[in-house]
Amino acid sequence: MIKDTPKHKRLRAKRNYPKVLINLAIASIITYIIVLFFGDILILAEKYVLIEAYRFISINVVDAGLNAVIIFKPEKHIITIVLTVLCLGVFSMIVFSLFVLLVPAIPWYEKLRGLSIGNPILFFANIVRIWVSGVIGVELGSAIFKIVHDVFGAGFMIFLVATLWLDWMYRTSKYGRW
Repeated sequence: MIKDTPKHKRLRAKRNYPKVLINLAIASIITYIIVLFFGDILILAEKYVLIEAYRFISINVVDAGLNAVIIFKPEKHIITIVLTVLCLGVFSMIVFSLFVLLVPAIPWYEKLRGLSIGNPILFFANIVRIWVSGVIGVELGSAIFKIVHDVFGAGFMIFLVATLWLDWMYRTSKYGRW
């Protein structure tokens, strides 16, 4: 039986440190490749989903270029939404991926399953965040749009990342199974 003294804990932490660095490097490289090669495609996909969603609830939409959308209603406010790589929710996906990859006791196939389920959920939740911000902005103005998009939307994504990660941890533990 291994003693669980502070010295043994430090030795175990030193032994796991290279694994943590390797997982960080893998997550960074994967995210960089996705953003570099698929960023423009993801922006266009996000834009067209937003356009159809706004039209569905009778908000007028003008496709204003490669990555911009203007939304408005008669007698209401006009909002311009410029989509960038930062609007893809990449940071929440990076944080979620790092959380998943940095758990040392879970096998790789469970980590891949968690990433393949969690990251698309975060991507579509980010589209919903932008859509709701736009609807509120058209109704209440651009200042409220900015607050809802930046403050409440960011808080929502942080909450969602934490919730998805905790759910994944529970499902991969001995108490809960997929």
